[in-house]
Amino acid sequence: MENWYIYYPAPSALALPLLREMQRQLVPGAVLQARVEERVGSDRAPTWMEVYEGVKEPDSFAMLLDAAVGSAGLTPEQRALRHVERFRAL
Repeated sequence: MENWYIYYPAPSALALPLLREMQRQLVPGAVLQARVEERVGSDRAPTWMEVYEGVKEPDSFAMLLDAAVGSAGLTPEQRALRHVERFRAL
């Protein structure tokens, strides 16, 4: 299994409900847990991170996530700023 971390400059607070709904739809069957976090203790611009823990089938999840992001209502600029990091336990 993998854990995915997707970070980007924080969009408008109006995007948070869109992200939470997107994650809610992805969780059944695709991942064990999903959440949105915000960087703390930094003088830099606010950063958000989507966390997906327990990704069972990374290739399938990548397609599901891409489709979900496309339909979540995020702007093309917001989607372009997303940076994906994938990790697995050793």
